[in-house]
Amino acid sequence: QLPFVVGVNGWDGQYLHSDTEVRDALTLAPHVPMIRLDARSKDAVKTVLIHLVEHALNVRMAVPGWSG
Repeated sequence: QLPFVVGVNGWDGQYLHSDTEVRDALTLAPHVPMIRLDARSKDAVKTVLIHLVEHALNVRMAVPGWSG
């Protein structure tokens, strides 16, 4: 199972769909992180990438027998 996050792009803070609608449309499991952002913002994109790396590390560390 690959760790991933979903970035939900909004325009000037406006999002057309709720988290539930996005999860249902993409059939995402509840444990998959969703992050709202404006993809035009470098800082927002950087934040999503940081969340992805942190999430991947957390998922990997949860694997029994992994010693890092």
